[in-house]
Amino acid sequence: NGPYLSFDGINQYATCDGLVSGSSFSVEMWIRTISDNGGLLTDGVSGYNCSLMEIVNNDLVVGYWTGSAAAYRTAYTPMGRYIWRHYVFAYNAAGPQLEIFVDGVRTNFNLGTKQGAGAVLGLFMGAPGSSFGDNSFLAGDLAEFRLWDVLLSDEKALAQYNNTKSAYYP
Repeated sequence: NGPYLSFDGINQYATCDGLVSGSSFSVEMWIRTISDNGGLLTDGVSGYNCSLMEIVNNDLVVGYWTGSAAAYRTAYTPMGRYIWRHYVFAYNAAGPQLEIFVDGVRTNFNLGTKQGAGAVLGLFMGAPGSSFGDNSFLAGDLAEFRLWDVLLSDEKALAQYNNTKSAYYP
């Protein structure tokens, strides 16, 4: 296929270590989906998997676990199947707030909560969480996953998109 991970939508996912609780971070990735539902990014919190990014009925839905409940909202619509998209999920601990970028551009996203995101203990790419959506695994591809221990600025998110887009938009 290519230099990316493919997920079957049934039970495949990838994992990586998480980050320290209370710190700003950013997750960057390229995703191409072949279905209207599926987990993109899930946080494994104390054995409970909470969705951070999911595709729900062809919309990008984003949120986090506040320590007592899931806070989430639609961040981008429509997603589109078979199209590579570049996503940045940026958590600003100073806010605290989420900043979402799609194809290098900040979305008009406001979660409506100022609570902290809690501990990010482990990340699952392609696996569903149990806080929103329909608990579907990702059917599609994941490329160039990066975990940053800083909040990416608008300029850096756009630069990352521009520096990598030629591989996905020939």
